[in-house]
Amino acid sequence: MSFGKAQVSAMVTKARNLKKPRRGPALSKQMLLPLPLPLVKDLSLVSHLALASFQSGHGSQRLLYQLIRTTYLSHLMWNEGLGAGDYQLYCDAEREMEAIAAVHAGGGPWTLSEDASSILEKIVCIYDVQLGGISGGLFTRCQARLEQLLGMLVVSSGEALLQHERIQERR
Repeated sequence: MSFGKAQVSAMVTKARNLKKPRRGPALSKQMLLPLPLPLVKDLSLVSHLALASFQSGHGSQRLLYQLIRTTYLSHLMWNEGLGAGDYQLYCDAEREMEAIAAVHAGGGPWTLSEDASSILEKIVCIYDVQLGGISGGLFTRCQARLEQLLGMLVVSSGEALLQHERIQERR
């Protein structure tokens, strides 16, 4: 079977036209590749130091905020299919961090219970694995979503942030 030059050209053009159009500009090489190792190490170190400080009895509001950011960013990466977490683990972590803040608001120290320590250790380990396998573009999108979530005034509604996000996704 022989195809003429015009028929082959028409078939190739037709095949190109069947491709899905891009939604936005092409991603740069940096956005497609995994995060640079020095950045992964820095992000991981910050989370491990925040957790270790709390575990050694030297917690603070700033360190709690870092653990919150780690937990929510890990949850967002998990939502994108990265990591071995599960929704209940993230909800448990959120509940424990709210309890830490409540204890401090009542005049107590910035400390972790054994349950909180165990849950947050799991989150930080999952976060490490996620950082090692995420592309720059996806990480940037997850960070932007985190900033959007943290910028919301969820506190006034009395809802936990993860529950609020799940409600928003259903709409």
